[in-house]
Amino acid sequence: MFDCDQIYMEDKICYCLAPGYVPLSDPMISGEVTLTTHSYIHQIYYDKSECFTRNYTIFSGTNYCLKFIATLAPWPDAEQHCKQNGGHLVSAETPDKLNHIRLTTDSNYPNIYLGGFRPAEATDNSVYRWINHERVDNSFWRPNEPNSFNRESVVEIYDNGLLNNRNKDTKFTFICEILVTGLMG
Repeated sequence: MFDCDQIYMEDKICYCLAPGYVPLSDPMISGEVTLTTHSYIHQIYYDKSECFTRNYTIFSGTNYCLKFIATLAPWPDAEQHCKQNGGHLVSAETPDKLNHIRLTTDSNYPNIYLGGFRPAEATDNSVYRWINHERVDNSFWRPNEPNSFNRESVVEIYDNGLLNNRNKDTKFTFICEILVTGLMG
């Protein structure tokens, strides 16, 4: 029914674990069949050689590589750009990874989007998640952040290396991440 390698159901929600799907018409069902997927589930792991092929920065002992993109874009367009190139906006789940992100930034661009966002269902404005749905560590934020000033709902890294929340429509540069099988040597 769908062009996917793996599909599973959980609490009446269908999750697609493949790059995409194509809704098909079913003669037994009137209208078109559609499927809602959750992007934080969708993670593709590439061979390490992809980091070199795509000019990403590698970090020894990790299963990811990063690339700074100097194009200015709103957060949704930045994520779409990363997806079209096989990855996602970068998630900083650990202090080590946050340090790698800091090494990837360009000092000419003081505001850089990362893959953090405030989930729509969050009732607390201080709850932020990464694209992979892990929670953003509160110790990574600038003082008095996150706040909800001016409909801020996504994460950027400031020139001081700390996180700030920002309106998703503001245009900034960004960092993409692709995951690889095994550890980088």
